[in-house]
Amino acid sequence: SSVDKQLSCGCHTFSIPNRRKEASFALHTKTVTGVRYYRNEFLVTVSRDTHIRLWNTFNQSEVSAISLESPVECLDLIDSQAVAGLQSGLAVVVDLSQGLVTRMSSVDCRYSITSVHLSSEYLFTAAEDDTCKVWSRQTGQCLTSVATHDTPASVVTFPKTGRVAVGGSSGFVYQYELLK
Repeated sequence: SSVDKQLSCGCHTFSIPNRRKEASFALHTKTVTGVRYYRNEFLVTVSRDTHIRLWNTFNQSEVSAISLESPVECLDLIDSQAVAGLQSGLAVVVDLSQGLVTRMSSVDCRYSITSVHLSSEYLFTAAEDDTCKVWSRQTGQCLTSVATHDTPASVVTFPKTGRVAVGGSSGFVYQYELLK
């Protein structure tokens, strides 16, 4: 499909074969910190301007937006749900299924979130307090936490095995078994 041949950089979409800019989405007023495709026809973007925006990729129009409590640092998407990690330490889960950005729930890490990952059962966060945490999506409770001894820059999970790989600001990558 044509979506498979596109690359998103910030809020610009480029055609990969000839690197020709195909579209611009220009409502964010500060750094765009996360971009994900949703259902081939939508683009989800987050920014330090505190907004999550849902865009129609065919006509480059904004479909829906929500303003959050503080600047947004990171984004992940699974099915019709997205999670945004905020500078304030909140991780906010939103629903996109009706073509609207609707707030569902949030968890509070208390420190700026540097990376988030969403699975069907869990929410994984990495934060500036040098921790990686696993949260229950059903209850919002923190199930486990590990001190990384390095400010986590990113987090990748393997939900079926319970392992989490965390990229640190020092250049090291750490792997933990958080769920047994």
